[in-house]
Amino acid sequence: MLTLQRAFLDTPLGPMLALASDEGLCALEFHAERRHVRLDARLKRWFPPHEIVDGRPAFTEITARWLAGYFAGDNAVPPDVPLDLRGAPFELQVWRALRTIPAGSTASYGAIARTVGSPDASRAVERSESGFDHRSMPSGDWIGRIAGWIWRRDREEEVAFES
Repeated sequence: MLTLQRAFLDTPLGPMLALASDEGLCALEFHAERRHVRLDARLKRWFPPHEIVDGRPAFTEITARWLAGYFAGDNAVPPDVPLDLRGAPFELQVWRALRTIPAGSTASYGAIARTVGSPDASRAVERSESGFDHRSMPSGDWIGRIAGWIWRRDREEEVAFES
């Protein structure tokens, strides 16, 4: 059985849940119940069977230090943290392409689709990155993208619900 180590990382936007296998970081999500439903489904599909235990491997510590610096405005360039990316072949292509976008830059879903050799697949790229803004693809600082863009989307949902 695969063991995933769980750590909670503090950020100014709230705690983030980091999961790591022996291969690398495999999830980084804001710790919110509604986010866990999708994460649980992905884990069941791509990491079966697995157990989750508390732990902080070295690459989780590197990620925690980088997040602290990122939110302090010190460094947007992500560290070279091993990732354990599992998904459909197209998703893996999209995620590899995302990691080539320089920090501070953006690319449209269409541009990413062309990069992965599927120029008519911008909607599929959007679905591969469904937690992100629908107008543009986020910058190359992948952890910061996840943190900032998901927070913004979730906050927009809360504001819409409160109205």
